[in-house]
Amino acid sequence: MKFRSRVDLVLVGAALFLGLALTAVSHIPNPGRATADAPEEEPAGFPVHWSRPGAFFPVLGWRDPVALSASELMADRQLANLDPTAFNCHFYTRFHIRRQRGESVMPRPRQEHLSARCLALYGYHPVTGPMAAGDILTAIRADDAGQERITHSALVLAVDARGQPSRIRQKFDDEHPVVDVTMDEFRTLYAGLHPWRITAWRAQ
Repeated sequence: MKFRSRVDLVLVGAALFLGLALTAVSHIPNPGRATADAPEEEPAGFPVHWSRPGAFFPVLGWRDPVALSASELMADRQLANLDPTAFNCHFYTRFHIRRQRGESVMPRPRQEHLSARCLALYGYHPVTGPMAAGDILTAIRADDAGQERITHSALVLAVDARGQPSRIRQKFDDEHPVVDVTMDEFRTLYAGLHPWRITAWRAQ
């Protein structure tokens, strides 16, 4: 009688264990049987949105170019729809000079040159001392023949209390768009090493 009671207890215990095991297995989620309207889990942390911070300029790094279409300068707005690779810094400078002189013809965008003679014909002459908004800045060096050549040009948009340019606008080069720089950046980019020098020009 005692032997049968023990056997019965063992069988009852085994039955309970098997039942619990089957119940647990039945509650394991099956990804293949998930319903279509089941909510997706949100990733932990804050969402990350990658975006390009403007344009990449040599030496300067990432920088927002000038939005020509929203510029305070009419000449900028007239150039807004041009391909940035269609013209260089000298075309940009000469275009602004032409507009200030009242010329209305839109020249063909190209890789242009600028010389001291050209600036003199436009009425610009070298100045020393404090600069002013509207001046033209040039980086100059001597070529292999010993003749001075303007390698870069830009517009002075604003100056500080000492007459030093605080905002200079230029076409960076023939491949990159128009961008504003400081005087220190202008020296570093275009006239930081001998024999380059910087000359300011003013309409007189």
